[in-house]
Amino acid sequence: MLYILYMNMKLDDNIVLLGDALTRFTSAHEGEVTGLGLSLREKKFACVRLAILSAVLRLTKERSLADISVREICELAQVAPATFFNYFPSKEDVLVYYMRLWSIPITLQCRAVAVQGTVLDAIAAVFDYTARETEQNPRLMFEIIAIIAHAKEPPQPPSLSRAERLLAFPGLPGAEDVEPQSIDELFTALLQQAVHTGALSFSVSIETVVLLLKTMFYGVPLATRREGVHTVRHAYHEVLDVLLAGLKQEEKNKAHEEETEQRTGTA
Repeated sequence: MLYILYMNMKLDDNIVLLGDALTRFTSAHEGEVTGLGLSLREKKFACVRLAILSAVLRLTKERSLADISVREICELAQVAPATFFNYFPSKEDVLVYYMRLWSIPITLQCRAVAVQGTVLDAIAAVFDYTARETEQNPRLMFEIIAIIAHAKEPPQPPSLSRAERLLAFPGLPGAEDVEPQSIDELFTALLQQAVHTGALSFSVSIETVVLLLKTMFYGVPLATRREGVHTVRHAYHEVLDVLLAGLKQEEKNKAHEEETEQRTGTA
């Protein structure tokens, strides 16, 4: 199974979870952040943004975002309410910012997995990484789903500065340069690579497969909520195996049909 292939790579020690990274940032932020070649202005902007995000993640471990006030966030992040709104239009935009940062370590993780395994293993890594983040903060995925569900238009993610990348992911090779991606862009790029390398071939469009992957990405945590967050990781891999097995079977059927046509034609 794909799950077993991925787990056998033993890349766990190289995974940088965003929740862990922000915890380390908060500890470092209590002292002086030095040695990164950043100007005071760059450093201040990045530190305030990351401090607000870290505060929101800590508070959402206990309560929903709707029950958390901006004032509480500001008290924990040690910023004034006016400062908060200079950086984020709303509480919900802080989690949109989280999603933007999230794409950096997962993109790098996908690249590392693809080098040691296949593109299909890299697709599995997206789900595996997300399950680990969900285990750290069980409410977070549901808050993100709520934001997406209530948004009249797709959330507009903010740009990320070099300072934010360096402060959020110090020592993570490539974090400074990797381009942040939405979940749509990430899945699309991986599927295009899978088709290009011959790992997958299917009659439906890549857009349709991306839609299926997104349905699994957001739907599995909801479907397994009663069982608890520690079941999400296994459930992710089970449904992913079913999907990819179906795509591979379609590829075999197509190849068999072509072979039959060729034999019939020559006969």
